[in-house]
Amino acid sequence: MGKPGLGEQPRAVQAGAQRKRATARKDSKQKVGGIKCVRSMTGVGILADKAAKDVVPVFRRSNLVYGFNGSGKSMLSRIFTSLQSGHTSALLPEGCAFEVEMEDATIYPSKELSGLEKSVCVFNADFIAEHLQWEKGVAKSIFYISKEQADVAEQLLAADHRCLCEDAKKAAEKLSKERDKTFKTYCTERAKVVHGALHLGSRKFEAPHLKAACESVPYGEKSLLNAGNLNAFQNLVRLTAPPPPGRKSHLQLAAHNNFWMQPGASSTLCRRL
Repeated sequence: MGKPGLGEQPRAVQAGAQRKRATARKDSKQKVGGIKCVRSMTGVGILADKAAKDVVPVFRRSNLVYGFNGSGKSMLSRIFTSLQSGHTSALLPEGCAFEVEMEDATIYPSKELSGLEKSVCVFNADFIAEHLQWEKGVAKSIFYISKEQADVAEQLLAADHRCLCEDAKKAAEKLSKERDKTFKTYCTERAKVVHGALHLGSRKFEAPHLKAACESVPYGEKSLLNAGNLNAFQNLVRLTAPPPPGRKSHLQLAAHNNFWMQPGASSTLCRRL
C-alpha cells in the first residue's frame, strides 16, 4: 500500500473522522462545540488554498476578521453560511471544496455539511440582500431577521397595505361628509340672501327651495347677468300685481334661462349662484 499523497489523509484517519461525524449527527441532543478552524479549502475565490496538513488559525470564542474590500471576508462567511444551510452556498465558486473542523474534532467536508443547521447563524451582506430587501423600499424600524420570517414580513406588508386602503376610505368618507355639510351651510346662507333680496316677508325660501329652483333651470353661455338685468328681475319679482299693459320687457327678461319663475300672485326667483 502506497503512501498518501500531498494533502491526503490515511484511510484509517478518514474512517475515524467519518465515524465521529456519524456519531455526532446521530445524537441530536448532543451539545455541539464551536467551530475550531477551516481545516482545508480549494478554489474558494480569492482565499488561498489550504491543505489539511497546513497550519491554520484557530478560532476563539470571539474573533475579529478585517481586511480591504475584495480580500475574502464575504467568501469566508459563505463557508459558515454553508454550515447553516446544510449545503454549499450557491454564492461560492463552482467546484470549490473545503473542510470545517469543530472543537470536538468532528470534520464537516463541503460535500457533507448537514447537522449544524440549528447551531450556526450567519448575518452578512448576503443575508441582508436576501431577506431585508433594501432595494424594494425604505428601511423600517423593525426587521424580521430569519429566513422563516420572510413570509411573515410579506404578510405584514400586505396587512399594512390593507390598513392604508381602509384609512384612505375612511378619510374619503370623512371628507365627503365635510363637503356635504359645507354645501348645506352654503345653500342655507344663500337662501337667506335670496329671501332678503326679494323681500319675501313671511313666505319661506330655504335651502331645499334653492336647490330645487337651481336644478330646474338650464344654464348656458348666456347665463351670466349684468347688474342691470339682475336689478330688473328683482323688481319684477317684487311686483304684487301684473305689470301694466305694454310693458313686455320684464316678461321677456323673465324668459331668460338664468331664472325659474313660480306662478302665483308673486313670483319666486332663483339666480344661478
